[in-house]
Amino acid sequence: MKRTTKDNLKNFSGSSMILCGVYMLAESELISIVFTELLILAALMILFSFLLSCFLNES
Repeated sequence: MKRTTKDNLKNFSGSSMILCGVYMLAESELISIVFTELLILAALMILFSFLLSCFLNES
């Protein structure tokens, strides 16, 4: 059982819910596009760091 992975996912989901709340508050289309790009970049960075940590743990 990987408790650390579940804890990390809980932290990521909490921060993503905050980002989604800010995203829903932004009514301007330009701000929405910027937040969408930031959310995609954040998701990619989280995925990359998760894969990197798994790779480092195996080796």
